[in-house]
Amino acid sequence: MNTALFIARRYFFAKKKRNFINLLTFMSMIGVAIGTAALIIVLSVFNGLEDLTRKLHTAYNAELKISAKEGKSFLLTDSLIQTIKAVEGVQTLTEVIEDNALIQYKETRMAVHLKGVSNNFSEQYQLKDKIIDGQFKIKQGDLDFALLGYGVYTMLSVAMNDEITPLQVWYPKKGVKNISLTNPLSAFNQEVVMTGGVLFIEQQFDQNHVIVPLSFAQKLTDYGKNRTSLEIKVKEGFSINKVQRQLKTELENKSGILIKNAQTNTEGKFKGKFLVQNAEEQQASILRAFKIERFFAYIAFSFVLALASFNIFFSLAMLAVEKRYDISLLFSIGASKAMVRSLFYFEGAIVALIGAIVGIVLSVSIIFAQQKWGFVPLGNGNSIVEFYPVELKYLDVLWVCITVVVVTILASFVPARNASHTSITSNLLK
Repeated sequence: MNTALFIARRYFFAKKKRNFINLLTFMSMIGVAIGTAALIIVLSVFNGLEDLTRKLHTAYNAELKISAKEGKSFLLTDSLIQTIKAVEGVQTLTEVIEDNALIQYKETRMAVHLKGVSNNFSEQYQLKDKIIDGQFKIKQGDLDFALLGYGVYTMLSVAMNDEITPLQVWYPKKGVKNISLTNPLSAFNQEVVMTGGVLFIEQQFDQNHVIVPLSFAQKLTDYGKNRTSLEIKVKEGFSINKVQRQLKTELENKSGILIKNAQTNTEGKFKGKFLVQNAEEQQASILRAFKIERFFAYIAFSFVLALASFNIFFSLAMLAVEKRYDISLLFSIGASKAMVRSLFYFEGAIVALIGAIVGIVLSVSIIFAQQKWGFVPLGNGNSIVEFYPVELKYLDVLWVCITVVVVTILASFVPARNASHTSITSNLLK
């Protein structure tokens, strides 16, 4: 066994240490345990929330989405459709027109994000089990229906059993420059649609999203053959990333396709590239926000560990004072300053190791208990999930262990340095 480690272990378990040093050592272990447990639990909560966000957005985000890198929309041609469908692994292609619009029910109006989708949209999105009222339909015979986000439904106070009053949807007419002050709505196209059902997915979607048939969106916006995006569902057994790469390659050859601005009715050659995004890239800003928050949470709780390390610093400093005779004796029999420094580093490491192990066991137990029994609720019962989602990642545990090591080394540095400068003569002659 390493000599410095052997002596450090004897010092740690020695019964002759002063009670005050024992108390500081115990407080150091408790502080490291609490800091370690808190950091792992907080990171696991962020992991759970991030995973929940991915699942919620997957419900209404396509596996792959094709849009124009420049411009608001592009002209959909038969050759473009054939090019996309020819890529191996493409199962469903859904045409999409989406833009902001004004919606009115009785006397209440609000701005919404209107999304027109082709009839195969039910194959694309996992939304059927998200209906909390009404039916999952946007077309029935010649009648158009709208699926409302829960926030839109409550804001407009829509009565689901009202088969007489339709929703009125307004969109700016093309080329209108002067708006009448007496009748400003004359500058808008107007269409009516009945309410089909209410979707309850997540706040960002629910508060302003409305899904309507593609034909309805075409009439309202005058987009014609233009589309804002195409959404792709990949066949089972095919890699989404591989299909994404193949689509990017094929669409790079489509730089000469027409692109049209639906507002100004001007056309030109498509100069940019198509964006082909997977579900995670479509929600990149939200996931990036989670990662930033998670990073700052890690920094904040690392400071908690740093504060806990002050007890390690003081306990080692007091130990260096109490054991100065022993240290002088070690020097007299040939011990080097490096060995004495290592002795105190090992002493701090033992304290931190025991505290870290206790913290890891405690945090893992709490996380598994939350996953199994959900004893910490989320919200007041109106949330999408009943309990706080948590997910333990072993890489987080590794990073926490590295943090504990770094903090311990920093806390042990000054006591170890001071101990290595202990005077031999002044202590041995006392």
